[in-house]
Amino acid sequence: MTTQFSDSARQAEAILREWLDGDRIRFQREVDAVAELVTSSSNTSEMERIEVLKGIATALRDEKHHLQDSNTRVYRDLLRHLASGQARITGAEECGN
Repeated sequence: MTTQFSDSARQAEAILREWLDGDRIRFQREVDAVAELVTSSSNTSEMERIEVLKGIATALRDEKHHLQDSNTRVYRDLLRHLASGQARITGAEECGN
């Protein structure tokens, strides 16, 4: 059995990690990487998560000088939610065993 994380979860975790570590260059790189995320049209829930993540990235890009403001707490909470809630377990049950 393995755990796979969606693209949105991996990217949300990367942004959050760099934000909390305080590395502005890597943080900006991770925020900018969101624009490159794409997903198949068959996975609408992942498409929605990516759209939310793109909105957060745009807001963070605009707020980059104010990452400690109370308004950005919402972005941190959303990133935590996206990063932690998108794992799925794969293994025998997916193979029909």
